[in-house]
Amino acid sequence: MVNFTNTISKAADVAHRLTVLGLFGATVYMTGGITWMLYMNKQNRDIKRVEEQKLLKEAQEVLGSNSGSQ
Repeated sequence: MVNFTNTISKAADVAHRLTVLGLFGATVYMTGGITWMLYMNKQNRDIKRVEEQKLLKEAQEVLGSNSGSQ
């Protein structure tokens, strides 16, 4: 005959292990997602900064050539 207390104890142990594993997995997944988002935002910010610098340089060249011809 199976000991009822032992069965309950094993079931509780399995439930606890699955809960901890699930929480750990979710934490790793969310940490990876946040890390990826920060990395991509940095790349996009760098690309926009370079584009803005190019536009500013072009605008300064146009304004400089217009003021020199007057």
